[in-house]
Amino acid sequence: MLIKKLYLGIYAGFLLLLSTGQSKASFVFSAPVQKGLEAAVALHKTEVNKQLQVEKAARPDNSLILLVEDYQDFYQLVFAANPNAFKAAEKSLDARLSALERDKSTGPWQLFAKGRMHIHRALLHGMQKNYLTAAIQLSKANSAIGELRKAHPDFLPGQREKALLDVIFGGVPDQYKWAASAVGWKGNEKQGMLVLKGMVAKMENSPYKALTDESRIFIAYILGFSKEEEKAAWNILRADPELAKTNLTGMYLMAKLGGKVGRNDEAIRLLLNRPKAPDYHQFPLLEYYLATAFLYQNDPRALSHYEIYLASKEPRIYKKMAVLRMAYYYMLNDDRAGVNATLARPEMSGPDLDEGDAQAAQEAQDILKAWPQADLLRARLSYDGGYYEAAWKTLEQLQPQRLQPAEQLEYHYRRAQVLNDWGKIDQAIAPYQQAIAMGKNDGNYLPANACYRLGIIYEKQGQNASAIQYFEQCLKFNKHPYTSSMSIKAKAGINRLKG
Repeated sequence: MLIKKLYLGIYAGFLLLLSTGQSKASFVFSAPVQKGLEAAVALHKTEVNKQLQVEKAARPDNSLILLVEDYQDFYQLVFAANPNAFKAAEKSLDARLSALERDKSTGPWQLFAKGRMHIHRALLHGMQKNYLTAAIQLSKANSAIGELRKAHPDFLPGQREKALLDVIFGGVPDQYKWAASAVGWKGNEKQGMLVLKGMVAKMENSPYKALTDESRIFIAYILGFSKEEEKAAWNILRADPELAKTNLTGMYLMAKLGGKVGRNDEAIRLLLNRPKAPDYHQFPLLEYYLATAFLYQNDPRALSHYEIYLASKEPRIYKKMAVLRMAYYYMLNDDRAGVNATLARPEMSGPDLDEGDAQAAQEAQDILKAWPQADLLRARLSYDGGYYEAAWKTLEQLQPQRLQPAEQLEYHYRRAQVLNDWGKIDQAIAPYQQAIAMGKNDGNYLPANACYRLGIIYEKQGQNASAIQYFEQCLKFNKHPYTSSMSIKAKAGINRLKG
């Protein structure tokens, strides 16, 4: 009997040893997992934690718990935009991925979760400008999703991930193509966008409905901020009324798009009625966009909401932009003391963390040197809020011959912008050309953007040679704060047209 017990003990230990290297759990797309994923994208932390608790109690070995936790961390870190927060979370992120990879279960969800976690890490490393690490992570994601598509071609979430990677790989900017080549990336951007656009309807009527909101957000982001299709992006987001009420990620995109599509008033209503902490994650950036929406209306509430944003510890970006925009309000109301006091705030010192803050620092210096033309600023802010008629009326009251040369350049540029977005495309061409003709490569971004806008106009009209000419001219204005992002867009335009 003793020998038998000893044998059984050794046998059990042997099985345990084997299981340590070949552990198998489960991948159950349960109701709590689905609700948890939806809540994570919405930044609804209370609901995520509730669903995780339910799932851990019911199915503690469900490896999709790791995916829900990863989603929650990813979306929180993206909007925190804090390198220190990312560094603090990096070990737990890597440990979670390692735990998932140790699971030797087979099936589509294991590969989906693995690919998605690598995408999360790629995007987070990209935000920190760790481009090589980001490239390696995307390569691993591509490998997992490729294996998923081969083994389970009809698995709808896998089709979505493949389309997303096609868009990412197919749209790699020139300066990063070395990384793409090093890891063997290949993508079809047009095909990827075609699949993504049809994904929302498919997701809504499938067992994977929980991924619908995130699919909307993916498509809207790409259309609105990479493809110059802001109205299409807005319509995709607003097609689901609940998204605007409960999803802070979707609300963030709508806040950025509102002025661009003439829906600033609606953006204000959405932001004023948004859900907040403690149930949702802190999202100070929404205070910044609410303040800016009020500024477009010359509403004094802009000041208090900028103050709320400036008081937040993170994100650290846009702090100089917030101070500059507060100064804009005082300029609109002819309060020079308010402008001077605002631009002297401590937030205006320190390093520029992004292109917007670099531009804000430059504008602040220009304002202190020479008081700008208030009506040009008024027209600019009306335009930015989508109030095109008000912007046009302000510009029509100006006499350009009485303006300084730099102000004349801005006058022509603002007229062109209003006409272009007002739908009067042909009438916008001449003032864009006038702005370009007056431009110098002296740090002013307006001539560069005028070139880019003309490139887009001619591209849409099928005049490819003219479009390429203006995209290339855009690249010659390379001393302004937006040089990096604008050159990426201009080069992408050239690549589209040259094939």
